[in-house]
Amino acid sequence: MKKLLVAPALALLLAAFADVPHPAPSDPHSWNGARPEVRVRVKPIRDTDTFLVSAVVTDTRDGRVLAGPSMTVKAGVPANAEVGTTGGPDARSFAFTVVVAADGNSATYRSEIRNNSDVLAAQDSVLAITP
Repeated sequence: MKKLLVAPALALLLAAFADVPHPAPSDPHSWNGARPEVRVRVKPIRDTDTFLVSAVVTDTRDGRVLAGPSMTVKAGVPANAEVGTTGGPDARSFAFTVVVAADGNSATYRSEIRNNSDVLAAQDSVLAITP
């Protein structure tokens, strides 16, 4: 079963510059058995020293939006989010952390897809940031 889940999980898409809408979270039960895909965006906020970190998590089974967390952070301060559900046999959740570099030109990204507390897949990336 794990092999079947890892392949879609590794299909995580990182789109640092694509337009990312901010949908409302879906029903927590929609996370049961979900195969999450994520699009992450890190965008500098004009005339400030802060950045908008946003994500859209969809289910690859049907394209349904599962969550759309967003946070405003300063460089060097981790932006953390965890969305999904726990407690059931097929409960899925998605957790990620983004840290913008001090110079504001890049950000490190780490994500995990979990079945309750078991990590099904993880990904680490560096995102380029442009004004």
